[in-house]
Amino acid sequence: MQNKTQIELLDIGGEGRHETAWNLNPRSKKTIGPDKGRDILRLIHGRAERIPLPDACVLQIMMERAPLRRAAIFEMIRVIVPGGTIILRHHAGTGRNPHVVAQQLIDADCSVQQIKIGCQGLQQTCFENVRQVRTTIPSNQLRGELTLEL
Repeated sequence: MQNKTQIELLDIGGEGRHETAWNLNPRSKKTIGPDKGRDILRLIHGRAERIPLPDACVLQIMMERAPLRRAAIFEMIRVIVPGGTIILRHHAGTGRNPHVVAQQLIDADCSVQQIKIGCQGLQQTCFENVRQVRTTIPSNQLRGELTLEL
């Protein structure tokens, strides 16, 4: 893709649920639902930790129930346009915050809510007007055993 290209929506781990999204996935076939085994449309082969796109070319990123690693957060920030939106949706389980590291690293207007997709309860954390990755984290924002090497 050329640097001039802008992607409206990148679905990390996506298999085509969002009709207009480009789906970043290491697999070319759907793994769930009634279309299991069919080709993933609008596919970009890759993983969240190494997104094969140029810097600042995506307007909105959606990540649902895919592994959220620190390297993936940095890649999302690299490819999002300034002012873009990142939406994370993961199981919160036992009251833990699945997006704590993202909240510490992403400089944006952040909102959190509990949602349901089908019968699954998820925590949705929305980062709007993304500005930058924080390069330092105040020690009072680090929680428990979490340590970050920046």
